[in-house]
Amino acid sequence: MSIIFFASTLEVFRIAIKVLLGICVFAFVSSNANSAQVTLTWDASSEANLAGYMVYYGERSGVYGNKIDVGNVSTHALANLTEGKQYFYAVTAYDVARVESPYSNEASSIAPSAKPVAAFNSDKATAIAPATFAFTNSSSGTI
Repeated sequence: MSIIFFASTLEVFRIAIKVLLGICVFAFVSSNANSAQVTLTWDASSEANLAGYMVYYGERSGVYGNKIDVGNVSTHALANLTEGKQYFYAVTAYDVARVESPYSNEASSIAPSAKPVAAFNSDKATAIAPATFAFTNSSSGTI
């Protein structure tokens, strides 16, 4: 009886997962040098015995070297990705028995690169002309 129940549960997961990876991929650059962040969002399953989701990602289509149990949420931020690299993502749903559905449709993105920031600080806020200011360069990034 549980096998039949699992089969119907798995079919619901398959239906939910097909919608899933219209996964929205939002990309953010983190403050770590050469480290980017991508946020994945998907439609949640309404299955009663849904326990959570696994997020899979890697640098080749269909080859996911990384797996993260994100729990029962429909969004997850992947941090510490290499800027400028392409990543591929898929999600599975799992039930209370920890049985996973097949992979969702695949999504991909290129981890964003940090934009350079030109920033300078002055040793004086105001002065009477003619005046000399000393500027300190606190710029980041490369062009």
